[in-house]
Amino acid sequence: MEGSGSPLWLEILKLAVSVVTALAVVVVGYYLTRATKRDEAVQWASQTVIERRLQIFSAVAPKLNRLLCFALFIGTWKDLTPHDVIRLKREADETMHVNRFLFSGELLDAYVAFTDTLFAHFSRTDRDAPIRADIANRLGDRRKLPWWTSELENCFAEPPNPSGDEVRSAYDALREAFRRDLYVTRRELQLGGR
Repeated sequence: MEGSGSPLWLEILKLAVSVVTALAVVVVGYYLTRATKRDEAVQWASQTVIERRLQIFSAVAPKLNRLLCFALFIGTWKDLTPHDVIRLKREADETMHVNRFLFSGELLDAYVAFTDTLFAHFSRTDRDAPIRADIANRLGDRRKLPWWTSELENCFAEPPNPSGDEVRSAYDALREAFRRDLYVTRRELQLGGR
């Protein structure tokens, strides 16, 4: 029987190996397709989050820059009333806090640190947080601007206020956190500066 059964046994073994190989190819193909689709979905979601972060940054960055200008007496500081500054902060707060789940904790911490540098949060009840900026310094005097009224002094915190270096440092930390969350590398920054 060994001599005559061997070819049939061999044929059955070849058939079994073919079936197992085909099944293995199907199973491996299924898992590879599934993994590829999962990777594509993750990549699409990541791209969507980055696009949304860029939209938010585009909306918030000019407001943050105007707050910086007001605090440091640079740029458009003369055009901004204290009420404008409070409005800009509220708008930036709303945008950042509504979208907080899209950003890292580091970015949100840097945002809060920057706004805490510029505003004395929770120091008053039933009123806006006072602005932690000088009314006048060697760079200018808000009291000499056409929109100034003596009641506007109530919009400002009692001195001492943060120094220009402290404001710049908080702003730079926020800018750096945005850079990281937007995946802008230092190399890209260097290439953009050429």
